[in-house]
Amino acid sequence: PYAVRNRIAAAVALRTAWPLVAVLPLLGLLIWYTVGRGLSPPERLARGVGRRPPDAPEALPQRGLPQEGQPLVRALNGLLKRLERALETQRAFVADAAHELRTPLTALRLQAQIAERASDQSERGEAIGNLKQGVERASHLVQQLLTLAREEGSPAHDAAVAVRLDELAREVVAGYAPLAQARGVDLGLARVEAVETSSGAAALRTLLSNLVDNGVRYTPAPGSVDVSVYRDGEH
Repeated sequence: PYAVRNRIAAAVALRTAWPLVAVLPLLGLLIWYTVGRGLSPPERLARGVGRRPPDAPEALPQRGLPQEGQPLVRALNGLLKRLERALETQRAFVADAAHELRTPLTALRLQAQIAERASDQSERGEAIGNLKQGVERASHLVQQLLTLAREEGSPAHDAAVAVRLDELAREVVAGYAPLAQARGVDLGLARVEAVETSSGAAALRTLLSNLVDNGVRYTPAPGSVDVSVYRDGEH
């Protein structure tokens, strides 16, 4: 009869299912322990990174990590190494800026005191003129320091492209012509050949502008500053 067959099937199903029901909690505990043990190294790594101060870019340990997580740790260590170089550059720049600005700021303070103590108009006018020159030198120094920070702080300069050095020299010389005329310096191009190189245009412009600027500012008047662009063998 169907009733007998149903009772037999229910009994067989019950005998088959109760061991599984009894094993399920143990299996769940085993899975929880295994997954927790496997995820504990990444969790320890995350806690260690979270507790680190921003000025401690030491490499992260790779021992005990699963093989799948090691590429991520290596990438993080590379990032930390670049961060350490950036922090060193920043600290060096702050130290250089403090050292370089100390002298011109002291000179400005002295010129201001001289202007305050001047007894007549001519002496006061001379002191104010010297003060203006000191402000101009300090402004120039600050601009150079900012340029240095921008160039050194950049991990990679602009992409290398074909740059015509002769055209770049003409542009830079034309830009500094008014300053050279005001200072009584004859600025011009002496020998210019068509020379092309593959490099960063912005970095080359900064380099040449700094050279021409120093030449114009520190050449006694009447003087001359000549810019030449030519090829000498492989250079």
